[in-house]
Amino acid sequence: MRYPKWVCGERVLLRAEWDGRPSSSDDLSNSLLAQLRGVDAVLGAGEPWEVDGVGTIREYDPAVVQELLEQGVERGDDGTAWPDHGYNVIMNRRAERGFVSLRLKVGASVPRRRRPVNAVSVSVVGPVAGGERRAPDVELVEEVLATIVRAWDPDSAGAFDRAAARAVEDAGRFGAVLGQRTWVSERLGVVPATNSGVTRSSLHRGTLLAADDALDASTAVAEVRAVLAGVSVPDLPSEGRTA
Repeated sequence: MRYPKWVCGERVLLRAEWDGRPSSSDDLSNSLLAQLRGVDAVLGAGEPWEVDGVGTIREYDPAVVQELLEQGVERGDDGTAWPDHGYNVIMNRRAERGFVSLRLKVGASVPRRRRPVNAVSVSVVGPVAGGERRAPDVELVEEVLATIVRAWDPDSAGAFDRAAARAVEDAGRFGAVLGQRTWVSERLGVVPATNSGVTRSSLHRGTLLAADDALDASTAVAEVRAVLAGVSVPDLPSEGRTA
């Protein structure tokens, strides 16, 4: 286990983003199932998932998960469901390796090039041992990031501490999520090789960039941003991306 400085705070943040694309509730339920099972596999034994406004989820039956998802559909003032605007679900689980909280805004099919309409936001907190909260190990963070990428096939995703989040507040336009760990889909383009303080590896139809753990947050983000300087989100057709 490794505990670099950026994972030793209160929590590590992860986020995946993608723009509008047609998604059926069946597809979204399958992705949510994959997400839950993926996190379970890396968190280990512990408590069941708790869903905000619903309660405990003890079954992974596809029909149960689909019903859970559809309870989070966005609605107009008159109660009309707007599935093309997406579904919102908040859930969390506590286990032997730590605590994971998921905030899902998924299924929106209307593209917004300057701001992605779909996102999975995650907090990863370390376990309690001897009555004290410990930091999550970096392997756990990387494993949870991989489960998000595989479950949702986003445009980009990343893991970062609060200092790195502050360092990218000026990013502005819809670009890749930046952090101490950054993943970008091959849809965004080919990520060039690098000799800087960033290592490059393949992960689920994309590229994972890992900044040197010895770098401070602002330098780590700057190094990753420099590697991605030639990779940008392409223009999206008005009907949304379909793949």
